[in-house]
Amino acid sequence: MILIVGTKDDLTIKYFQKYLTQNMRLFVFLNQNNIGIEYHLDLDGIHYNNGLFIAFSSITGVFNRARDLNPRYKYPKKLYSNLGLLFYILDTTFNNVVNRSDTTGSNISKPYQLRFYKRKNIKIPKSTILANTIPLGFHESTIYKSTSSERSIVKEINPVDSLRQVTCPVLFQKNICGTNIRAHVVGKEVFSLAITSDTIDYRYSKNKTRFEEVELPSSISRECADITKQNNFLFSGIDLIKTTRGYYFLEANPSPGYHYFEKHMNEKKISFALMNILAKRSIK
Repeated sequence: MILIVGTKDDLTIKYFQKYLTQNMRLFVFLNQNNIGIEYHLDLDGIHYNNGLFIAFSSITGVFNRARDLNPRYKYPKKLYSNLGLLFYILDTTFNNVVNRSDTTGSNISKPYQLRFYKRKNIKIPKSTILANTIPLGFHESTIYKSTSSERSIVKEINPVDSLRQVTCPVLFQKNICGTNIRAHVVGKEVFSLAITSDTIDYRYSKNKTRFEEVELPSSISRECADITKQNNFLFSGIDLIKTTRGYYFLEANPSPGYHYFEKHMNEKKISFALMNILAKRSIK
């Protein structure tokens, strides 16, 4: 049995649940917001209020998309303790978790990833972090974005932006002109799409964005798999840019919303790979 952990409004979870149902794979969904309300946890399993019990020993793998609490809001103290227990169980009880909560911290810091993810064949864009200043002095096309996992719209700096006061840390990078590549790594398998758009950040394009399945050079695929393994991930979404000078790394997401990309693929290859890897009790 596969355990899925997260929130009921997560579109990726809904998509994966539908795929498992279509393929007649048994799974149970654990809504992190209902712990202590509809069920409670202990180190042995899930205890439902109606008397149903699901033993953790019956779980082959965990698809973990549990979210941290939003620091802007105040939550009941009990919710903090319940989630603390959930994360402890995910990190210590199961051999097969995609992905463990304690391995996903690198995504909080893009500068950390840029420092440690450089490879022989995958390059890193020229990058600068600024705070409490005015971003003057960029003499080449430059983009800016969040330094953290907080979603931001990637934009090219313009003359007006260059006169704005930067308060919080902002990541500035040389604008790499090329083709966006999203590579999803599941274990040792790599599934890639080339993305063509009329905007720098294709996620916010107002016109039609073009997706095309591509096969990366073996050296690039190996390095994407190596980045994933280095972080003890079993699953990641890696953003690259392909240019005439080679491939550039942007970031690695340990909890990618892969359903958005798989809808543009001929087959549900990522879901199939996830289902298979979660059916195994131990991943080496």
